[in-house]
Amino acid sequence: MIKNMFDSGSYKTGAGFKKNKRRLRFWMIVGGFFLLLALSIGIFYFILNSAWLKVKSIDAPDLPGVSRESILDSIKIQMMANRFQAWLGPENILFWELRKDPNFTQGLPALKNLRVKTDFWDRSVSISADERQLWSVVCDGMDSNCFGLDENGLVFSRAPSVFGSLILKINDPNNRAFILGQKLFSQSEWFSNFKQTIEILNRNGFRVISIKMGNFSLREWTARVIQGPEFYFSLNFIPENFDSVLKNLGGKLDFRKTAYVDFRVPNRIYYKPI
Repeated sequence: MIKNMFDSGSYKTGAGFKKNKRRLRFWMIVGGFFLLLALSIGIFYFILNSAWLKVKSIDAPDLPGVSRESILDSIKIQMMANRFQAWLGPENILFWELRKDPNFTQGLPALKNLRVKTDFWDRSVSISADERQLWSVVCDGMDSNCFGLDENGLVFSRAPSVFGSLILKINDPNNRAFILGQKLFSQSEWFSNFKQTIEILNRNGFRVISIKMGNFSLREWTARVIQGPEFYFSLNFIPENFDSVLKNLGGKLDFRKTAYVDFRVPNRIYYKPI
């Protein structure tokens, strides 16, 4: 009987110890959680309010037609689309240090080669960019809306209508919308064929002064040259062996007495005498 009572007391003592141990573990977990929470709040407060993380200087260029303020505003708007960066704000060096480089074609298509450099320890930001160079001007059928194109076919600025041979002019009467920051043609291959064909014509003495887009659903276009016939092409391809073909045609045709030469059909050449 005495033995049974002793065993029962030992059991109660062991159960109480385990209960206290579980309670201690619980409060340690709760305490650790609040400690971690307090530490996180402290870190967030430091990141947001510490003078040590404030940007000291931002260097950005003033380019013709594009002010420093416009460049900065365009970059900030794009980078603020990221919630974390928006939370930091552009006054914080981490806003720039943790950036994903923005795309200028969205806000300032007249610029290219955006470069943003940060010096974390000096808390400085340096921004640089290049201007797009005018390759040609494209105008609608009424010649009322004209836009500048760069060498890759990107529509990057509004432009006046041009005349003469100094700047290549493209007339497009197809009622297509020209949108700043987007390509003239939806397929990069079309512009590549278009540009290379023009370069081959120029290289062989046929100075292209203007282009007229034909029925765009058929991908047709016409090159007008100085003192020569009109040349008809397709955006879908460059005429095969075009360099050699032009040289051979020069010995067979009197271009001064030819109205047009048609290359719109693969491996076929058609022409019309005047």
